[in-house]
Amino acid sequence: AFTRPIFRASDWQAYEAVNRKFADTVVAEARNERPIVLVQDYHFALLPRMIRERLPEAIIITFWHIPWPNSEVYSICPWRERILEGLLGSSIIG
Repeated sequence: AFTRPIFRASDWQAYEAVNRKFADTVVAEARNERPIVLVQDYHFALLPRMIRERLPEAIIITFWHIPWPNSEVYSICPWRERILEGLLGSSIIG
């Protein structure tokens, strides 16, 4: 059974803020211009792009642990393009 999720702007803003805080920390902890960064799961879908913007030479590996939704399900997310843009900051996605 599929339960349609409720999308709230305040939840999205909090999600962005958490990803931004993690990006700030990754950049601050980077020891060189080309660090290797491993991003784990949907909690951090925006993180690869945020890191890439500040560390363009970084090797960013993202591992997504859950099945990707089909297009019908994914299309209802108002931030679907932002999520994809975030993930496309990755060097490798698995």
